[in-house]
Amino acid sequence: MKYFKIRMDYEKEEKIISLKETIIEKSSAKNAVKEKQKLAKKRSQLEKKQRVNEEIIKKLRNNKDIRAVKVYITMQSMEGKKRIIRAFRAGKIRRCCNMSRFRSRYIQNKWLSVVNAPQASIINWENLAISKIGRFMRILAVSLFSGLLILTTFGIMLLTKSYQ
Repeated sequence: MKYFKIRMDYEKEEKIISLKETIIEKSSAKNAVKEKQKLAKKRSQLEKKQRVNEEIIKKLRNNKDIRAVKVYITMQSMEGKKRIIRAFRAGKIRRCCNMSRFRSRYIQNKWLSVVNAPQASIINWENLAISKIGRFMRILAVSLFSGLLILTTFGIMLLTKSYQ
């Protein structure tokens, strides 16, 4: 998902470079040749990045193990929503004891967990691409940084108190 966003960012950058090139061509500045060379260098670097990004996207598309981690479904009626939630509400013990009754509800031998989703406007769609490990590492880094900041301020306070 992030690679498609990167692709859009590269396209925006490319448009900006071409706009700058047209501005330089129309102006009669002394540095026009140098500016054109800089923009040509930027464009070549951008094209390299785009090629790498496109190769990654191709690899992801060729990957046979593509799967949905979370799916958000909008139902047309409240009755349909209630029916879906009721169908997948069975617990592990109940499913184990009545295996033949629930067998048709399994998808690739896995049980779906169905819950009420938040409003679509509340969901930050970019964050769905972040894995649990990535999220944990971010939380850990922020926590360590905050703790270090608190300890240093406390140390500075003690140091200034000792000088008085």
